[in-house]
Amino acid sequence: MKRILIVMGNHSPVPSSVANCVEPLVKKMIDSGFEVDVVTNRKQVSFPKYERIHNVNIYRVDDYRTMNAVILNEAQQVNSTKVLKLLTRIFSLCLKGLYYAKYCAFAKEKETGGWQIQEVVGKCLELHNQKKYNAVLSISQPFKSHYIAEEFINKIKDPIKWFIYEFDPFSFNKEVTKSQKKRNRLLKDEFRMFNKCDKVFLTPELFNFYKKTPLNKFMEKFQSVPFANMERIEYKEEEAAEINFSSDKINCLFTGRLYKDIRNPKYALDFFSVLNNIHFTLLTNFSKETLRQYVDDIEKFTILPMQSRDTALNSLMKADILVNIGNSVEFQVPGKIFEYMSSGKPIIHFSKFPEDPALYYLRKYPLVFIVNEWERNTIDYSTEFESFCQKYKNSKLSFEEVKTLLYEFDGENVAKEFVNKLGSLMEDRI
Repeated sequence: MKRILIVMGNHSPVPSSVANCVEPLVKKMIDSGFEVDVVTNRKQVSFPKYERIHNVNIYRVDDYRTMNAVILNEAQQVNSTKVLKLLTRIFSLCLKGLYYAKYCAFAKEKETGGWQIQEVVGKCLELHNQKKYNAVLSISQPFKSHYIAEEFINKIKDPIKWFIYEFDPFSFNKEVTKSQKKRNRLLKDEFRMFNKCDKVFLTPELFNFYKKTPLNKFMEKFQSVPFANMERIEYKEEEAAEINFSSDKINCLFTGRLYKDIRNPKYALDFFSVLNNIHFTLLTNFSKETLRQYVDDIEKFTILPMQSRDTALNSLMKADILVNIGNSVEFQVPGKIFEYMSSGKPIIHFSKFPEDPALYYLRKYPLVFIVNEWERNTIDYSTEFESFCQKYKNSKLSFEEVKTLLYEFDGENVAKEFVNKLGSLMEDRI
């Protein structure tokens, strides 16, 4: 049996976009006879340290900074006197500052600063001594997964393959650091790891981007893999919370993370602010208070926190129009656009620059309205968009129609090709 250890952050039970995109690949591994263990970070005390999901063993190692931040945030919600509430808030801010200083001030990745490499490596070694893995697959984002895999491999004597899967760049990612000096150090780390590993899987966008960087030295190791999350979406009647939509308006929905730089929501918020019979709901990481920095009348929108995967998918199936806010970089495509297209629902896409890589996929999809942010102001688009919404609000493609239109990105085919390649590489002599 092929035994593989996957190291990745943000796997479950609240998966990131990367984790959602990896899930179809893991399912296909299981269907193909692989034994799969996942080591990931534990972000809340309520999350179990171990559970088995769909025949995959999930091992969670504590992310101390995130866990403590969650506890401190919950403490502030406890009803108490004004004095005690104030003291709790002050105490919370002080502790958060100390946790940041301890885990993030000098960390290469602040997002997972509390996920300690040595502790995770220790867990990987413990599991390997029991199971003797044939391969380890480290997945970024976060890039810390690769540091963990490298340290793990350095400590074992058994022959083992190391595969890297890149969804986001590291040294070329401004979200990681704006310091050119630090980026140069991180680039050396990438060179070292790409040199050590046996194969680098990456998205088509990152594959094309790396061609133009010093990392093109490793082109022979690179394997381009499209997103594999174009799958049939089933509405889960009793397994998810309900998001309520307006009954007398056309409901548009955005699900996913927003960023100040690479996925700024200002243009989209301004756009929806001038529409009357169309309501915009966002399931996102930005709060109402944060979004007030981008638009004056935030009350025109419904802002909800990130939801469970089932709730988010159910919401896609209930909304009239799905909204995607594009990235401002050429090497990243939001994985959610494949879920959007899987739903068969009409899509509005806010494109931030002419080389937007999402356009390659979305232009193949018939129920799409593309807003070129760089080209026209919001008022120019409002009449056209309202007509699009009225025309297509009750339209929906079947999944079979979507697969026919975008057959090369069908998740089943992508996952099958990936797993076949992985199996072939694991059978090669080390």
